Amino acid sequence: MKAYSYLRNPPAFIEDDSDIAHYLSDIKKRISELKEMQDYGTLQGHFNAQFTDPQDVTKLVAFQKLRKLLKEKNCKYVVDIGCYTGWMGRQLSKDGIAVHGIDIHPVIIQIAAFYATGTVAKFEYLPVQKLGAAHPKQFDGAIAFDVLEHTF
Repeated sequence: MKAYSYLRNPPAFIEDDSDIAHYLSDIKKRISELKEMQDYGTLQGHFNAQFTDPQDVTKLVAFQKLRKLLKEKNCKYVVDIGCYTGWMGRQLSKDGIAVHGIDIHPVIIQIAAFYATGTVAKFEYLPVQKLGAAHPKQFDGAIAFDVLEHTF
């Protein structure tokens, strides 16, 4: 948070260096773009679809191990924390596993719900901190696939 504060309001001696001022301008622009993407799901007013569903899930070793583990543990209803486009929920629903995906990206969660039509996967805009209150003890397991690196 301290670094963010310095970037938003740099000390005068940093602004005096033209090279640093140029880099600082680029960083401020990128921070603004990231905020727009988080708040609205757009980048410069256009939908940002950089992250899409995997082309071939059979090649994803970690996903195949997860799929096997869920079947072995006889999990029938799991929550996917940070589900983003919901690809995992849709794939697992083919195995009869009902997945309830949650994410804090309001636009993407609507797209996930749209693409899940006809599956047993469901999606909801919900911060993970509110999961226990909203759905107490409803799930056989939880998935946080490709999520933890976004929390730091």
